[in-house]
Amino acid sequence: ITASDLKGWAADAVAEADSVLARLRASLPTLAPEAQEAAEAVLASREAIAKRYEAAAKAAPSGQKTRIHGDYHLAQVLVAQSDLVVIDFEGEPSRDLAERRAKSAPIRDVAGWLRSFVYAAAMALARWRDTHDVKTEDARNKALDWRDAPRRQFLKSYLETMGSAAPAPELPAALMALFTLHKAIYELGYELTTRPTWVRVPL
Repeated sequence: ITASDLKGWAADAVAEADSVLARLRASLPTLAPEAQEAAEAVLASREAIAKRYEAAAKAAPSGQKTRIHGDYHLAQVLVAQSDLVVIDFEGEPSRDLAERRAKSAPIRDVAGWLRSFVYAAAMALARWRDTHDVKTEDARNKALDWRDAPRRQFLKSYLETMGSAAPAPELPAALMALFTLHKAIYELGYELTTRPTWVRVPL
């Protein structure tokens, strides 16, 4: 991983954020009221998003690039008898082929996994709300606890398994901030286009 890689990844993230947030602003009148409030908060955070990306661009480079899955999340792993099978190695469908084939930081796939725990918790909570008349804060707190516990354990286990092959300690934090935020904004764009009723999840 070079300084040029970090700057390039951050620049790509900035460009996507500008595009998706412009679409989000244009879509505000069509969003459900609870999504509108979250959308306005995200739009107001544009400078904070830029600072996260800038921090990654300025981080000291370390670690290796490799081929990555590119769209790695819970739904890409199937349980087959006593084994696991990883599927769909084509990467994020909206990216061009050259970008999907390029080597990247393996922690980009980890960010995809961490984001998928967010989706799983949000979907579980939404299903609970659809089948229960009473909406309690307790259910929300349980969903958030479930979301955060596996995220912490997954990242801890990943870094322990990588051992000496992992980047220097300060870089994973910067890259994780870059890639998880970039993934969430990608998801936001995807949901705006294909499933507007789900837009509250990445928001």
